[in-house]
Amino acid sequence: MKVLANWYATDEELATVRAGLPKGTDVVLPAGEPRMSRFEVSHKDCIDQAIDADAIMAFVCPRSVFVEAEKLKALVWMHAGCDELDYELLKNKQVQVANTRGANAIAVTEQAMNLLLGIAKRTAERHQWVQEAHWQPIFQPAYMAAPLWDSTLAVIGFGEIGSRIAKRAKAFDMTVLGVRRHPEKGDKGPADEVHGMDKLKEVLGRADY
Repeated sequence: MKVLANWYATDEELATVRAGLPKGTDVVLPAGEPRMSRFEVSHKDCIDQAIDADAIMAFVCPRSVFVEAEKLKALVWMHAGCDELDYELLKNKQVQVANTRGANAIAVTEQAMNLLLGIAKRTAERHQWVQEAHWQPIFQPAYMAAPLWDSTLAVIGFGEIGSRIAKRAKAFDMTVLGVRRHPEKGDKGPADEVHGMDKLKEVLGRADY
């Protein structure tokens, strides 16, 4: 079996890929050298290896490569979302597609909490005021930060990332209202309430964040 790891992988990454595949699998990389990013690969860089590959693992891959890859049976798309893929083409070629759902859940969750705290504590504004030597009458309402404690957070989309955000928000003693397409398909987890999309406006009206 031949697998194209379609980015300019480090030795460590290449060893990890090989360790997860059956013994004897031929793991190959694109030709050329990385330019703007080692994850960006052009048609010219990878077509010679892709043409007879059984599987492709990729962060980025031109559609033309999928058209010309004659033996392709599987695509491992290294993203949670697959919106940019041509499903019709891959279906017609009978290519099995796997994504990496949840792989970036912790990073996105922590960034969400970073932004939430930044808004509540007015971090960017206060940094700018210091840079500008702007006097801050911090006890006046127009300048005060807000607590997350005892406030309400609406989490729209209550999948793996949304539920992780809810868990961290509860650690700040927030009330958490979740909204998801199918609330009946799962328990509310760390949220106080979980509603369907029909309650979106109502939930937004109750939320501080």
